[in-house]
Amino acid sequence: MERMMLNNGWHLCEKGSSEWIPVTMPGSVLSGLLAAGKIEDPYDRENEYIVREKLANDFIFRTFFPVEDVFLAKKHQVMVCEGLDTLAKVYLNGTLIGSADNMHRTWRFDCAGVLAAENCLEIHFDSALTFIRSYEGTPGKEISYVPTGCISGNHYIRKAHSMFGWDWSAQLPDMGIWRPAFLEFFDEVRIEDVRIRQKHERGELPAIGSVSQKDYVRACEGKTKVTVCVDVALEGMGDGCELKAVLLAPDQTETASASARISQGGDGFDGCTGKDNAGCTGKDRAGCTGKNSVGRNADGMCKTATLRLPVEKPQLWWSNGLGGQPLYTLKVELSAPEGAETKEYTIGLRTMEVSRQKDQWGEDFAFVVNGVKIFSMGADWIPEDCVYPWITRERIEHLVSSSARANYNMLRVWGGGYYPSDDFYDLCDRYGLIVWQDLMYACNVYDFTREFEENIRQETIDNVRRLRHHACLGLWCGNNEIESAWDHWGIAETHCAALKADYIKQFEYLLPRVTQEEDDVTFYWPSSPSSGGCLDDPDDHNRGDNHYWDVWHGLKPFSDYRKQYFRFCSEFGFESFPERKTIDTFARPEDCNIFSPVMESHQKNGTANGKILSYISENFRYPKDFNSLIYVSQLLQGIAIKAGVDHWRRHRGRCMGALYWQINDNWPVASWASIDYYGRWKALHYMAKEFFAPKAGSIYIEGGKAFVAAANESLENSPVRVTVRIRTTGLETLYEETVACTVPAQTSRIVFEKDFAVLIAGRERTVFVEADYQWQDQTASVEVETFVPYKHMELQMPQIQTEVTETEKEFRICLTTDCFAPFVLLELEQADAVFSTNYFCLTEKTPFSVTINKEDLKAEMTMTAEEIQKKLSIRTLRESYV
Repeated sequence: MERMMLNNGWHLCEKGSSEWIPVTMPGSVLSGLLAAGKIEDPYDRENEYIVREKLANDFIFRTFFPVEDVFLAKKHQVMVCEGLDTLAKVYLNGTLIGSADNMHRTWRFDCAGVLAAENCLEIHFDSALTFIRSYEGTPGKEISYVPTGCISGNHYIRKAHSMFGWDWSAQLPDMGIWRPAFLEFFDEVRIEDVRIRQKHERGELPAIGSVSQKDYVRACEGKTKVTVCVDVALEGMGDGCELKAVLLAPDQTETASASARISQGGDGFDGCTGKDNAGCTGKDRAGCTGKNSVGRNADGMCKTATLRLPVEKPQLWWSNGLGGQPLYTLKVELSAPEGAETKEYTIGLRTMEVSRQKDQWGEDFAFVVNGVKIFSMGADWIPEDCVYPWITRERIEHLVSSSARANYNMLRVWGGGYYPSDDFYDLCDRYGLIVWQDLMYACNVYDFTREFEENIRQETIDNVRRLRHHACLGLWCGNNEIESAWDHWGIAETHCAALKADYIKQFEYLLPRVTQEEDDVTFYWPSSPSSGGCLDDPDDHNRGDNHYWDVWHGLKPFSDYRKQYFRFCSEFGFESFPERKTIDTFARPEDCNIFSPVMESHQKNGTANGKILSYISENFRYPKDFNSLIYVSQLLQGIAIKAGVDHWRRHRGRCMGALYWQINDNWPVASWASIDYYGRWKALHYMAKEFFAPKAGSIYIEGGKAFVAAANESLENSPVRVTVRIRTTGLETLYEETVACTVPAQTSRIVFEKDFAVLIAGRERTVFVEADYQWQDQTASVEVETFVPYKHMELQMPQIQTEVTETEKEFRICLTTDCFAPFVLLELEQADAVFSTNYFCLTEKTPFSVTINKEDLKAEMTMTAEEIQKKLSIRTLRESYV
């Protein structure tokens, strides 16, 4: 197998024009036109709407390339396009060799007899926007439902729904070659498919908590057998072909290997030989799909060799917070007289299940890694940009590493976007983040025609095969919120019964069956939320997963979280504005009013800017200026999500997961994200680092009574000393008590409760409660809560002194205060940084240190301690109002 990339020399042209514009691959209409200065930045002010209409036109992408004679001599010459967005016709030297209508698929086009020594390749893209505007649905099955912020008809095309807008996304349905395109050349044999399975054997394990976490992880190792099933497409006799699988340990030393010789044999396809190998099958082998497919003879002949690789001392892969993420390299090598082909996979040795055991509350919903039930912590992931060629590995890694640094162990890939690149899953493998993977369907109604069925069947095969080997893959989910939509959004009353039947066919028959055929290891879940399918009360609080939006959409107070006892909350959220630096990239000074046309254009959730003000009125005083409003909105967001997570962690066992909406943005916008479009951490992300910590504390107050809790997600019993204080805003201590206890492994408990009503009577507005946690392993944290809303607190104006020092790897900022300073925000002018902590409370007069790792500092100039001191600004809650 030889491969030739088609990366260079591309130009694009609007149909009907003669102007050809250079475009870098991967590339799109927007990336090309913007780079050439032919359109305005769609993210600036209200340019989105002008640029959107540009996308109602059709475009052509073209390149010229030579092909060497040695490649032209190959029997099979195939063009592979891993991402055509979306309605495309592919012309090679003037001949139509294929068409595409699904951006989520990998397309293969036979070029034999058309490819020449010098070639012209043109890919003609029809406008998806024009397509959906003119599309006429099946008579009698009209679809009227449109998701908030989206363009009507987006469900009629297999393209990321959010490219047509969402309640956080711009309407920019781009088009182009968004993933690599290349040529493949081979003769009679090639590797068609590789499926990897694992079998783990463990001895009797110690009880969780009876030994250290390190010892428990080591006890789980046992023995592992990796089974590699390889489909080989064969033509002719295939004599002399050998298949070999080699497993390399994380240090790249060989751990195990196995081989098999392949020959055509006879009608029985019985030619695989080799020690401890078996499993050759014939024409009907699953995985050899597609009549007259490229690289296969007319009968679709495939042979399957099963290679078994024993691993005596496996290093197990664990989710973030429980253990390491050692990764093995599996090489599958096919040697034949005509040449060789190698496929390489990075795998983690582990088991991954989803528990649905009956219990006292109903039925649990918990991810189980290597036999250990975990409390899932993380957020929902959306496309990283509206312009997909701008999505780079560097940007993905910033988001994934930021997730791990904030103590996530899970990311949920939302179904209204796209299947992320291999880089995303490779990084999640490396950082220990389990991926809840939605299939790409969200908040829509679909007409399940025969053409649609065949299209999404192959889409599923393509993506399941690409992703199933990853250690991070935890679950396949059929869709986002569509079962709930049919159950109680009113869709059933406004759409025909045939479309409801189509839902069942698509999500409870076709997709689970195809997914299971291609991946019989990973758990399949029909929808999110769901209680298990069949439209059986999908929002049941006692089964499955839930989405909860009464806080935010329902305008309920944050305390309402404490009334909800879900088994797994996979979506809940609260909006905020991005920081001022981000707003300045799209708004002028005259736009900086949250009800200006520009600010409302960068708010896609209807009247949500007013909703933020409503919640401010419940919790904080009215901000004195625009910058203060931004700051307070981020405090609201962080406090809201913390209230939910803290509650569900306090009820670990009944609830086993909290994934907030959402981690990231796809353009600069007011949204639910905890990291904005430019990668800047909002208050929520800094707070998540604390409330998702494996060992974390929380406080809640009912009347004058304070409840102090400790959560321990580790695998060992953990002693902790908690000092509870009542302090005045002037930092006088009115009460102090220290309690010492052991929090058992994987539990949460109330460690202190006391009614302070008498002590604080008459001064509720000038006191706060503080809980200082000191764990035996040196983990430390401080929790703060007030007895009245912050808007009623009588805060003093803090005088904060700072001193910045520098070491080889970091800057250290030492802060001292003369009074209680809640939610201290550190910012740098003309630079960006991830601080070790931010939006923190200063609760005593002794120095408090914050660090900046130099690798986390982005600035146009070399920064010194003196420069950091000059550019450092400090904001506190008291300064946000007059």
